[in-house]
Amino acid sequence: MEPLKSPEADESKKKKAPSLRSTLFRECEAMTRYAMGGGLKVPPPIVAALERVGTLTEPRVETEDLMRAHSTLSELIAPATPRSVMLMVEDKVRHPYLSTFGPVPLVRMFMYIEVAAVLSMLLISLFEDVNTANMQLGLFKSSGWTLLKCEGFLICVSLVGSAFSVLFKLQRFISEGTFDPKYSSVYWLQLVLGMISGVVLSQVIYGSHAGSDGKPSLLLQQPVLALAGGFSAPLVHRILNRLIVAAESMFGGNGDDFSPARVRKAAPRHAGPVEQEATAEAAESVRAMAAVVGGGPEPVRKQG
Repeated sequence: MEPLKSPEADESKKKKAPSLRSTLFRECEAMTRYAMGGGLKVPPPIVAALERVGTLTEPRVETEDLMRAHSTLSELIAPATPRSVMLMVEDKVRHPYLSTFGPVPLVRMFMYIEVAAVLSMLLISLFEDVNTANMQLGLFKSSGWTLLKCEGFLICVSLVGSAFSVLFKLQRFISEGTFDPKYSSVYWLQLVLGMISGVVLSQVIYGSHAGSDGKPSLLLQQPVLALAGGFSAPLVHRILNRLIVAAESMFGGNGDDFSPARVRKAAPRHAGPVEQEATAEAAESVRAMAAVVGGGPEPVRKQG
């Protein structure tokens, strides 16, 4: 009696990965179109060989010939990569109108998110409750629908900055032809981290630095902080790291533990002068923050 086969196994057999020869041909064809469209000179034998692939025309094109053609075309279109060029060329064939707004689906998705975030921000700002006075109340002094509307506005602002940051990076990779789809999850993760960072920055840092009249400066207003946090998630990460290191220096040691001399001495031996200097500057910033938090005098910085 034959064992039962699961439908998943049958489905996996139907979806086979393309052969190496097929992938080579698709990438070579895409690179040829890309190179000729950009005004580059493609060797005529390569074009003639690609025309014979998949036909019965003699002489038959061997896989070794395709590999040599692939290598030649890759050097011709550098710094663009074969995979990126193939994705953009094939997407333009499948979606001739949508490709105008983005040569790959991921770019179009982030464009839709950016437009939706901007429209949502504008719509939420139409409510009378969304104003400067209610936003200054923060999480603990405000409540109810007023708090929800204000926080929704800040989330949309953070999303605008986060999506803008991702699109700004993607446009460089697209223009250079170096976009790699294996990093798609990284861009989605950056979008979520930026949104969270914008909310954290606008709620935690807001009001910590006030002007002479007791009000935060213009650059420290909540929408500005939300936009900056969304655009640069590493900014919030560095701020939190500095706070943790400053707290450890207060309760686990003194400021001398982070002196530039000790940091240089403890630096790895393989680290060059540039890395050691950067580490020393970071340590000096940590000592300054620890002095401010602890109420002690701030160390004098050397001018250089």
